[in-house]
Amino acid sequence: MRLSLLEPTEKEILNQLGILETKFSSLEKLQNNMQNQNKEIGNLSDRINELAENTTLDELIDAVLEQRAQTGKLESRIENIENNTLDALLNTITIQTQKLNDVENLIAQLSKKPDISNLVETANQQTKEINNLQNQIRELKNIADTNKLADAIEEQGLILTNLEARIQTIERGSNPVTTTPIKEKEEIGEIEPSVKEKDMVFIRSGLFKMGDSFKEGDPDEQPTKTIHIEAFYMDTHEVTVGEYKAFIEKTGNDELDWGKIKKYSPTDNHPVVYVTWHDAMNYALWAEKRLPTEAEWEYAARGGLISKRYPWGDDISIINANYEGKVKRTSQVGSYAPNGYGLYDMVGNASEWCLDEYNETFYTTDFTKNPFSGGRIKQITSNFEGIQSFRVIRGGSWSGNKDDLRVANRNSRPPKDEARIFGFRCVKSIKPLDLINWNG
Repeated sequence: MRLSLLEPTEKEILNQLGILETKFSSLEKLQNNMQNQNKEIGNLSDRINELAENTTLDELIDAVLEQRAQTGKLESRIENIENNTLDALLNTITIQTQKLNDVENLIAQLSKKPDISNLVETANQQTKEINNLQNQIRELKNIADTNKLADAIEEQGLILTNLEARIQTIERGSNPVTTTPIKEKEEIGEIEPSVKEKDMVFIRSGLFKMGDSFKEGDPDEQPTKTIHIEAFYMDTHEVTVGEYKAFIEKTGNDELDWGKIKKYSPTDNHPVVYVTWHDAMNYALWAEKRLPTEAEWEYAARGGLISKRYPWGDDISIINANYEGKVKRTSQVGSYAPNGYGLYDMVGNASEWCLDEYNETFYTTDFTKNPFSGGRIKQITSNFEGIQSFRVIRGGSWSGNKDDLRVANRNSRPPKDEARIFGFRCVKSIKPLDLINWNG
């Protein structure tokens, strides 16, 4: 039987079948590849989500690059397949592209640098608050120590006493009406007498801590203790050359070597030096005054400050005194700023004789009021010529070092000693000497 020319031959049919098989094989492979690709994309998407939570920005970028490479492969394959599969592949690519865009947006968000200025400011503030709290804790731990707690309580008492004195002064200025007669208050030393002493400062009665609070000095400055001092007047400055000359002119009592004095105190406004304790006592007797007790001197030198090294505070860098030989001699009185009580040169310039006999263990005795070492003050001030025991000298000098400037520093010399650094100043009690409770 002859085949029609229009009918395909067996060979042609076989060829067409081969072609179809090839196409189906290609499509099958493509479908498998696409399924595998979808799995890879799904895995990659899961990986990207995991990376967003647990990995670095660099790893996310690598994932995007890998996804772009896979997409490029898909695009190449699309060009070689039949049109009937193109739409499906394009749809797949669109979906994958959207996923890529989502990933890129995520990367962009992760890449943004946060505004940390507010965070830094907050952190700094928190650090300051933490430091303040730590400091407060340390202070509380220090105060918790029994001795330090007692000192703190005592110091608060001194502060309150000083505040009460200042309040009385303010009230006296604003409201002169009082329940206690003025004369009676003058007698007990509560207020300054109406008749003022020339070139002297009124020192109100009160409490202060005597001795070395820093434990930097010699053992004779210990232990510290709270002392009550009666009111008194003190010379504003050290006795000058001119003032001592006036004493000589009136009494004829001139035993000084003025040639030596002039070398270190060249004018009448410089403090007189090269004076013995007896010289100072003679001048004070003539002036109707006396030398200060050691406790009165320290009380006045502190100028109302509590537990400070120097009359002006703790800072030695402040130039408030003539010391360490910087000037090579004394300065004119009043050359440096006064302390809180208005007293000049309480440290530096000339060392100052005190009334007391030196007693190395005097601070260990049980005194709390107007301490004095060496007998009865009234007898000593009127009969002192025969005294030979060491006397206290205070305040450092123009040639001394910074340790000598400490208000707690104690020194002593025989009463007949004289030196280029030895001077003095006087005081005057408000009460009669025999009415003061000495060594109470």
